[in-house]
Amino acid sequence: MAKPTSASDTAIVIRDLRKSFGHLEVLRGLDLDVRRGSITGFLGPNGAGKTTTIRAMLGLVTTDAGSIRILGRHVPDELVDLRGRLGAVVDRPSVYPPLTGRANLRVLAGIAGGVTASRVDVLLELVGLLPAADRKAGTYSHGMRQRLALAAALLTEPELLVLDEPASGLDPAGQRDLRRILTDLRDTGSTILLSSHVLPDVQLLCDHIHIIDSGRLIASGATEDLLAGAHGTSWTVDVPAGSETEAARILGAGGLHAIPTASGTLTVDAADPAHITRVLGEAGIWLRGLSPGGTDLESLFLHLTEASPDTVSRRGEESP
Repeated sequence: MAKPTSASDTAIVIRDLRKSFGHLEVLRGLDLDVRRGSITGFLGPNGAGKTTTIRAMLGLVTTDAGSIRILGRHVPDELVDLRGRLGAVVDRPSVYPPLTGRANLRVLAGIAGGVTASRVDVLLELVGLLPAADRKAGTYSHGMRQRLALAAALLTEPELLVLDEPASGLDPAGQRDLRRILTDLRDTGSTILLSSHVLPDVQLLCDHIHIIDSGRLIASGATEDLLAGAHGTSWTVDVPAGSETEAARILGAGGLHAIPTASGTLTVDAADPAHITRVLGEAGIWLRGLSPGGTDLESLFLHLTEASPDTVSRRGEESP
């Protein structure tokens, strides 16, 4: 596991973080380091503890044990010292419906202090809301509210941006714009912690990735190192429609790790593809296609968490 070489390299340091809601233990000794100047992916299946961790970082949830330091400040005790240095988009974006998008930002700018009217206009253009800036925010779609929330998080030009499912509700153009904005922020020195279920975007954007499950860190490192070190050789297997689950079961019984994907194929780890064809052929399942799958983040994620494809595609988080 890659570790920062000194405290000055890290924007976020979490140690032995623990949190329970009644009898439900959500965080079980979580350790996390986020490097300065990086886009770091924060991944895990639903209920893994991602949103609870982010809420704890922002002082929205008290923890039972452990420590959090953000930009050298202890959270929550010194959270006030991070004012203007930390921006966040968490949970569903909230707006004041009777006000326009522009007015919503101006109100928040006044609360933050030191934010000019021109900065508001720059951000409206940056997130693609300038044409709708003078419409009441109550008429905005969910994707437009996501854009407005991102603009609000950027008002003070924060050093650190924490994003929990920022692509939720965005159309393809919005997702493209988000990738461009985050890359530009990283390239100008900002640090971004990105929690998302849009794994292709995470793979494309993130320099480092942390994967948690059941409240513990299970994988961490530079993105290219994690993918290069993935176990086995991955193959994309196309089987007759409706037979994916049965094919995965049969392959598993034959000693192969097989996961159905959202596209209706299987991702199978096998050193020799002939093993795949033999196991399925003997069970009377004939392949429609077999091709090298490479190693992508979705395959690695599913392999590590043993989640179903529904877990990856489904929006939301743990309820606490």
